[in-house]
Amino acid sequence: MTHLEVELPEAPWVAVPLDADPPTWARATAEELCGAEDAGGLAAELELAADRMRASEALACAVVVPDDAPQEVLALFLVHLLDDVPDVESASALLVAEARDDVREPVLSRTELPLGPAARWHTLTAGDDGFVMEAVDHVVPLGDGTALRSELSWTAVVQGDDLAELADRTAAGLRVVED
Repeated sequence: MTHLEVELPEAPWVAVPLDADPPTWARATAEELCGAEDAGGLAAELELAADRMRASEALACAVVVPDDAPQEVLALFLVHLLDDVPDVESASALLVAEARDDVREPVLSRTELPLGPAARWHTLTAGDDGFVMEAVDHVVPLGDGTALRSELSWTAVVQGDDLAELADRTAAGLRVVED
């Protein structure tokens, strides 16, 4: 049997469990991180992350909750399995096809990860709600027609360079392990 392992780089990560009840998990985790009195805002953000993970059928999910500001989620990390992505060129085409209303021109590049060559997509987009979101996606074909897609996204664009670097280090921590 094959399974995914994600080695998260140094950061204040909170893993989002795949099988927990989102409201219960979010409330308990928020209370643990910032105390019962200040947990409301973080609990709502954690529940939203868990709901997004479930809606997207992610294989893994984690959030960055800064030690110096434990009442907020700084970034969301998701990993998905994609079908029909046999090579890096197909991965690149998939990412380009998803282009949205970008605030700045997206940057598509090719990079080497421990799992193999990958397409890297760095975007800065504006949502209908007026929020600007930055993201770095990596899509690495696994050689069997499938690919792993890792995505780190955030709205704190002032920290974009640091979080883009964190996205690269996080994607480098993806491992497919045979049991």
